[in-house]
Amino acid sequence: MAGNAAPKGRKGRVLRKVAVTLLFILLFYIVFSTAAALVAPTLIFSRSDVGAENLEIAFSDLGLPRTEVRFESGANELMGYYYEAEGAKGIVVFVHGFHSGADAHLPEILWFLDRGWSVFAFDGTGTRGSEGAGTVGLAQMKYDLLCALDFIKSSLPAQPVVLYGHSQGAYAAAAVLNDFPEIRAAALIAGFDSPLDIMMYHARARVGVLADTQYPFLALSNYLTFGAEGNESAASSINAGDTPVLIIDCARDEIVTEELRISTRGVTDPNAKVVSVDSGHSGAWLTDGAEEYARELEAELSELHEKYGADLPDEAIEDFRSRIDYARLWELDESFMERVLALYDAAVR
Repeated sequence: MAGNAAPKGRKGRVLRKVAVTLLFILLFYIVFSTAAALVAPTLIFSRSDVGAENLEIAFSDLGLPRTEVRFESGANELMGYYYEAEGAKGIVVFVHGFHSGADAHLPEILWFLDRGWSVFAFDGTGTRGSEGAGTVGLAQMKYDLLCALDFIKSSLPAQPVVLYGHSQGAYAAAAVLNDFPEIRAAALIAGFDSPLDIMMYHARARVGVLADTQYPFLALSNYLTFGAEGNESAASSINAGDTPVLIIDCARDEIVTEELRISTRGVTDPNAKVVSVDSGHSGAWLTDGAEEYARELEAELSELHEKYGADLPDEAIEDFRSRIDYARLWELDESFMERVLALYDAAVR
């Protein structure tokens, strides 16, 4: 009996050491993962400004009038741009995508303006002309759009409102339909259904199953930032109302893949229509030729970086930009634009 006491005592001490070690590892994992989930968004959702290599045409080069306005979204003041059409049918509110900006949609904005629609566009939090140290998260655009709609309602002439959203902006445009049932129609281009789902999808693509171990902490971070509605389903918001909605999927979209799209998440509202166009994530409104030209320009930029390194000389950038054919780069797909216009016109008849 006495001879067995020592081994049992040693075994107990070993088990306690193992248990303490495992507990320490678990606590370290929880603390590290929580800290990473809180810090990562500041890196991923950094501020988005227009760089020297941006392919967009500058509004200042167009010589056209618009009114710049400012409105608050949380602690930040956002920059808005109002284009007024004489005798307007209503106002199209443009909601841009992740790390994009209002002026990225200048070709479509001017197209609608020429067809009798006023336009309101804005730079989201942490983007271009707006305040903010960063873009915060994928749900942020929903809250920015709510503030923009409040501003339009209180400060601009009363008129029917329709929405035009791309990617993150499409998610936001769908997510606000419950809050603004007076919205007459919404065109949702390359939109995702859930902020957390698309973040997890692309995390898995980079680090595999390791991403799944971080999901609880990512969800916690999103909740702490945006609250319980920070991962609202776009499809559920559409289904809860009766706003006419045109959901436009991009067949060659590698960012919002099929399983992430609003259209595949159970849209049951009879006023919602789904169409698919043969384009990449950011080219639905452009011709095939414009998309191809953009790829050629991006390839030319890559060659310049191979020659000069990460920081291109000013003269190289100026020479590159001077040779861009903007009419070719921003050639709109008329059939696409007419389809969206028909949605809006029908909504205000």
